[in-house]
Amino acid sequence: MERKNILYLLIILFLISGLSIYINILQTQQGQYIHTENTSSYISPSKTETPSNISGEIKIVVLVDNNPFKSGLRNPWGISIYIEYKGLKILFDTGPDPADLRYNAERLGIDLSKVDFIVLSHEHGDHIGGLPLFQEYKSNYKVYIPMHTYDRLSNWIRGLGLTPIPVEDTTEVAPGVYIIGELTPIYEQALALTTSKGIILIVGCSHPGVDNIAEKAVKDLGVRLYIVIGGFHMMGASRERCIEVANKLAELGADKIYPIHCSGNEIRKVIEELYPDKLGEGGVGLELYING
Repeated sequence: MERKNILYLLIILFLISGLSIYINILQTQQGQYIHTENTSSYISPSKTETPSNISGEIKIVVLVDNNPFKSGLRNPWGISIYIEYKGLKILFDTGPDPADLRYNAERLGIDLSKVDFIVLSHEHGDHIGGLPLFQEYKSNYKVYIPMHTYDRLSNWIRGLGLTPIPVEDTTEVAPGVYIIGELTPIYEQALALTTSKGIILIVGCSHPGVDNIAEKAVKDLGVRLYIVIGGFHMMGASRERCIEVANKLAELGADKIYPIHCSGNEIRKVIEELYPDKLGEGGVGLELYING
């Protein structure tokens, strides 16, 4: 009788173990958002590999932002976002100062000398001021800029030993990587990464309206919006305008919205009220890992 009890116990333990493995497999396939005090990432919880080494995973790091998030980093007014996508390393905007960009990148373990190309959203100093850092790396980096800023920016960029490339219409600059063509007022472009779940849209200041940029991205690429991150330029915007923008981003399909830089508190409050599951908290040091 004692042997039978032991046998039954072993069978039960085997079944429990098998069920646990099955649940872990399901979680790996579905993934989930994980939020901590210092990072916010979209990863499968059962994975243990270094995220940048996982095939098909997208890495997004906020290198510069005026909103404090991760301790030990500088937070001047401005924005810079680092991306790893399908083997490419991209820098979107550079913040206001080379020293701040370098300091935060080193603290976050990012080697900016390995960047493949740079995208500047528009010509304001808090977005382009960190660019001189790249003249130290002795590499002729391509710098994509809005067409209508070319006359003002091109000579300065060349003087840094870099190559300015003007963009007017939405353009695929690498497989799955698009620059969303400039909009006005203040000629501004955005960066879009395509995934199996839709567009990851990265914006600088959104002077033309983040809703207008997102709508153009969806129209031009024919793909739903998935994630949007960056400056929304909505400090001082009315509650009505914030509601309009939140509703539009949700209508376009956004699963997650990260209003940082110049977005302001009101848009965060509105998204939290209307779409609490869509609001992403962030600032300097935010890291996202997204299954592509």
